[in-house]
Amino acid sequence: MKETSIAMEVFLREASYDPKVDPIVRVHARRVREKLAHYYRTTGRGDPILIELPKGSYVPQFLWAHGAHSPLLQPESEPKPLGIAREIEEEIAESPIRSEPVVIPVTQAIPTLPVEVRSTPRASHLRWIALFSSLALVIAFVAFLIIKRGDKSHPTSTVTSPQSLRPVDLLPPDAVDVAWSPDQKSVAFVQADGHNRTSVYVMEFGPGRAPRRLTHGVGNEYRPAWSPDGQQIALIRSPDDVRFVIVRVGTATGDETVTGPFTANLGVSLYHPVLDWSPDGKYLLTSNQVSPNVPSRLLLLRIADEARILLTSPPIRSAGDLEGKFSPDGKYVAFHRGGLGDLYVLRLNGESASEIRQLTADNRGVRGIAFTTDSKNILFASDRTQNDVFSIYKIPITGGTPTPVSPDGFVAVEPVALSQDVLAFRHVDLAMEFVEHHGNATPAPLFPGNEIDEAPAYSPDGNTIAFISTRSGAEQLWRFRRGDKAPEQLTHFSGEGFLFTPHWSPSGDQITLGFRENGATNIYVVNAKSGEVRKLTNGRSRNFNPVFSNDGTYIFFSSNEDGTPRLWRIAADGKRPAEPLFTQVVSNFAASPDGKWLYYIDYLDSLRLCRLNLFDGTTEAMLSIDARPVFTNSLVVTREGIYVAVAKPNEPYVRIERIDPTDKSQRTMWRIPASGESLPIVTPGFDVAQDGSRLLATRFLRHNSTVFTTQLSAQP
Repeated sequence: MKETSIAMEVFLREASYDPKVDPIVRVHARRVREKLAHYYRTTGRGDPILIELPKGSYVPQFLWAHGAHSPLLQPESEPKPLGIAREIEEEIAESPIRSEPVVIPVTQAIPTLPVEVRSTPRASHLRWIALFSSLALVIAFVAFLIIKRGDKSHPTSTVTSPQSLRPVDLLPPDAVDVAWSPDQKSVAFVQADGHNRTSVYVMEFGPGRAPRRLTHGVGNEYRPAWSPDGQQIALIRSPDDVRFVIVRVGTATGDETVTGPFTANLGVSLYHPVLDWSPDGKYLLTSNQVSPNVPSRLLLLRIADEARILLTSPPIRSAGDLEGKFSPDGKYVAFHRGGLGDLYVLRLNGESASEIRQLTADNRGVRGIAFTTDSKNILFASDRTQNDVFSIYKIPITGGTPTPVSPDGFVAVEPVALSQDVLAFRHVDLAMEFVEHHGNATPAPLFPGNEIDEAPAYSPDGNTIAFISTRSGAEQLWRFRRGDKAPEQLTHFSGEGFLFTPHWSPSGDQITLGFRENGATNIYVVNAKSGEVRKLTNGRSRNFNPVFSNDGTYIFFSSNEDGTPRLWRIAADGKRPAEPLFTQVVSNFAASPDGKWLYYIDYLDSLRLCRLNLFDGTTEAMLSIDARPVFTNSLVVTREGIYVAVAKPNEPYVRIERIDPTDKSQRTMWRIPASGESLPIVTPGFDVAQDGSRLLATRFLRHNSTVFTTQLSAQP
């Protein structure tokens, strides 16, 4: 049991593996030790047998829980608050994976098994470990089969009809992040100006009342949250889409108190950071992601001294904890874990979490969280039907089956419980089409549509376009050939997942894409003519952004399969297993036509275009752009040049920049209108023809937002 053999057998490293360069085995061994230690301080405090993994060894030991090892059974010490960001960063650097309160999945009770065991205490304990491990695998397998077969009996909405909804007419049609004051006489919300800059506004209800801008700071603003006494509003302010500060503003005086910085490497505009005020007014709930390798984690910000108290440590493979709300009684925090995500709830014990309970496990997404006013139920927006529409659901904090509370087929996000009987939420009406830019000609739509068409991709010869669309209800891969009257549906997935970023093979006969279902994203290959689908990876993690190599032999993709996001590749014919290549954390990349380089975007304070040598693993920074990437895939590499889609501060459009790979010169080729709202449920995308003559981009046909209220008491 040596480090090198584990690296090769478990983590698929090459025979030349060097633990000094890639310490993946030691990192995971340390995680095992931390998890075991935490278990024996908490749930396993009374276990008669201890399992240890001694430092310097990878062979487990089984010991009696007495004598020299009794200190392991002492109660866990009280959590120590972390006062400043530097302490958090030091803790992360020392231990990338930190143990957290035990996660308790909400499932049906496990029946008692009539098993008679006649053996010594040691053998008995080990048999029980094996028994429960086997039982857990059986339960997981049965759940997997149920999900794969598809439960078509989704509960119908308990709202009687859309006519029971009442629009809040006084709000602007593009208001987002709507927050109601404690007395419900005012609202704070976010609105974009003509330069695509978002700011927080406040408006009192009443005749002739108009919105007033709350602040005049530099940077985009999100997530207004009222203090319990209504005297202050906290908000997120972000200068560059990665860093942000928390600003507390006096509603009457306009005085500002700024705390920060915090970081959100997933992108502030894509996932607005967590922000909520505790009912006693002493804390703010927020999130922080100290590096791209570490998931976003929930923090309590103690207002009195600005101390930061860590609440959660999500698994290293997760995108992290991205949204959260206090319960009205202050005893719980409900939050959303993962990119699409599931719903969790933790119980607060002073300044720490005493337990974390997972309420959903199907990864159908969460867009907005609220508690009912009695703190007994959680309202959340999720896509739990086959028509890819987000609706509002209610679930008890103790777990159970989510019950819909908004009309079927009616998009509803960002729930707010105004009282025990009244629910408010935001409705989004969205439709998108493709337009083609060619020279100085007026951009023209390629084909009519009234749904969401997204993520376009030119075939190598430019005569066919692959794209993702909801034209048939759920997201599917579609194809449009020039000269055809209408697009043709290529795939017929079950409707229980999400598709991402199609990419053509160099020969034009195959298309690869990512498909997320049951909590995992895997790589698929689709025959461009017949629509036949092959699944290339079968992992339980995030395999994302697949792109063909220049000769079509391999498919490169980003994966966190071994716990750390990195670049992988797999044979396009599926005859060889996937293998990790380099340690670079990249997810937005494309191969060069000559097969030597993999171009990718690195973004922190500014956008950097870099390239990775596929032969020796060396990297080179090509240029830096004072802008941010705007799409899930903001990079296109053609025979003629490299193109990136970027947005600059205070500009109402997206720039398509062309970079010459030889002399690294830069030129703006097109400007297309930008959306003022982040849209995490869609991936608009763009593509450029191989000869650089045409640009394919999305255009909004409709993009309306309306806040509605409905009576919860009218529902059975």
